[in-house]
Amino acid sequence: MSYPLAAAGYLIPPTSWSFAIIKRVEEEFAARGFQLIKLHGPLANRYTFLWTLAMYPEIPLVIYGGHGEVDRLCGESYTCDMLTVKDVRFLKGKIVVACPACLTARQLGPAAVAAGAKAWLGSVSYMYAQFPEAEHNYFADWVDYTLQLYRALIEGRTVLEALEAYQAKGSQYLKLYYENLQRWPNADWNYQAAWKNLRYFTVLGDTSAKVDLKKYQRYDIWSSLSSAISAVLGSFIK
Repeated sequence: MSYPLAAAGYLIPPTSWSFAIIKRVEEEFAARGFQLIKLHGPLANRYTFLWTLAMYPEIPLVIYGGHGEVDRLCGESYTCDMLTVKDVRFLKGKIVVACPACLTARQLGPAAVAAGAKAWLGSVSYMYAQFPEAEHNYFADWVDYTLQLYRALIEGRTVLEALEAYQAKGSQYLKLYYENLQRWPNADWNYQAAWKNLRYFTVLGDTSAKVDLKKYQRYDIWSSLSSAISAVLGSFIK
């Protein structure tokens, strides 16, 4: 058995922000007892990424945050070659989530699905970072609506339902920004950024695909022993 894979660089600006989101995603998995294979920073390169996929073909879910192009995931590489359209055979049978990342659903996602990937969640356009400002923490909003996408998948919902959860949460922030256009100096720009992040994000492939993460849950021996002891004591009490 292998675990879901998360890859994110943080050295090439502004990927420190997308990396912060992926770290929050990893915390969501950990809080529910799920393990991940993590390729951070310099480890998010072509060699380690493809080697991991080749060595563990049963990886069910690939998560990526960072720079993307129409035909590739950049990773921690100025040559932008962690995964290219020529490598999509490694994604057969997997669900891929590229968020936040630009342009990945334009060519790379369709090629991956054609090569056997179950589904691809990504954007056909550019995605925009949102930053903390004096009047409001727009970065916290970006984190929040992005996490809805991943939480839905963790909860066992389909990729389409995950997309809908992402868009529904993001729409709440669009409403908030619109209502504060006259009070918040950066509300107009962030409205446009969030709108594009939501509008051009899509799902390709099997929209009913989901990941059964229960089999990737950590085995907590102490909890298991505690349950067993409680059961034995309970039988005596009866």
